[in-house]
Amino acid sequence: LIIALGVSVSETRAALTSVASLFEETQEALVFGIPAVGIPQLRSMCTMHQMGEVSFYFRQVRPYIREITNAPTIQQSSFVAARVASDLASLTDPFFQSMAAAVALFSNDT
Repeated sequence: LIIALGVSVSETRAALTSVASLFEETQEALVFGIPAVGIPQLRSMCTMHQMGEVSFYFRQVRPYIREITNAPTIQQSSFVAARVASDLASLTDPFFQSMAAAVALFSNDT
């Protein structure tokens, strides 16, 4: 939404690209584990189900993020962000709630 407002678009677009990639990699690590660094694979069905819900919402958000970050120019990123802002905003609350629930379950599992 900051990009849609035209605020520090270049920096914000770069940060959005980085954060989206980090989110995707981190979620995969949390679900499948990385034993070498002490992250076990999930075993709790409740936590796995909740992480699936987080994945569901991320799959809804990701195309918008990619459209914004892959626009050929900064101006086009702002235009795309303004066009999709309402759709992204409608996903923000359920996405956040699903992540908060996953964190609570994950914290209890470890």
